[in-house]
Amino acid sequence: MSKKKISCILALLLMIGICVGGTLFLLHFIIDEEERIIMKGESYSINPDTILEDLSENKIDVFTPQEEGQPEKSREYVQWKPADYYLIAQTLHELIWEEPLVAWNMSLIIFDWDCENFDKGPQQAHFRYYKAEKMRERKSRFVSDVLVNPLENMVSGLREEHYPRVVLWDAIDLAKLGVSAEEALDIAEKNGGAETRAAVGNSCQISVILNPALPDYDGWQVMYTGNSLGVVDLYYIDPETGELVAKK
Repeated sequence: MSKKKISCILALLLMIGICVGGTLFLLHFIIDEEERIIMKGESYSINPDTILEDLSENKIDVFTPQEEGQPEKSREYVQWKPADYYLIAQTLHELIWEEPLVAWNMSLIIFDWDCENFDKGPQQAHFRYYKAEKMRERKSRFVSDVLVNPLENMVSGLREEHYPRVVLWDAIDLAKLGVSAEEALDIAEKNGGAETRAAVGNSCQISVILNPALPDYDGWQVMYTGNSLGVVDLYYIDPETGELVAKK
């Protein structure tokens, strides 16, 4: 959009009585657009049999850089808790960013279950962290995406910069997270999820998602997805109280 057109818009807004603060706010979004800059993507091999014990002993050399085209490892299901995934993700994040996670906000949590091996716990997790920092004329949002996939003996991290930061992201307040991902899934199971799995012969996947940016619901979403049926059931669960808000 040309400067002349922007000037005309501003003049019109002022004529109809919009305050200067509101005008500047609108101008900010007319002119600015965040640029997504991928800084680096990294994949590492892990040993699911030993990584948790190694981390408990403060060993950090548990990630082996993967080469492009490296063959996929054999799949063996793990019996990890969500806390195990959090620990691995935090360790990888701090390794590739070379700084503690304490200064970062969390904006996305996803745990994936395989219905056929439901009792073994989640088999994949995805976390997104971000922070705002001024490195140039204006603030950037730095984004850290971490994927933990023990079925492929793999973890990965994607580093991004969004510049200039225009949109303010919502953070997950972990202090107010009274209901864990496992508890949210248990609530869904007791309200029809178990029957859903049985109806498709456990030929499905379950994703437990917490993403404050989602437009439909910003609490826990428990999604049952059939292999050929798409989304079968969707549960909205309050992350503070555990109340079943809706079932779709």
